[in-house]
Amino acid sequence: HLGYRGAEELKAWRERDPLLVARRKLESLGQWSEEFDLETESRAAEEISAAFDHALNSPFPEPSELGAYVYAAD
Repeated sequence: HLGYRGAEELKAWRERDPLLVARRKLESLGQWSEEFDLETESRAAEEISAAFDHALNSPFPEPSELGAYVYAAD
């Protein structure tokens, strides 16, 4: 289900994905390889896993901290 966007519009935006644009640029410069890709994805997965473990093993914040680090611009 595409929602309110048509298939062509969705395809056009996917082509502009910053990660894909950066990858294509690095490939054109010879700076991207399959090994680099696998290494990068592996490191990212490890960081995500560590963040989840940290979150799951951390105590819940106190209710009084609900608004901490929440900012609004005037």
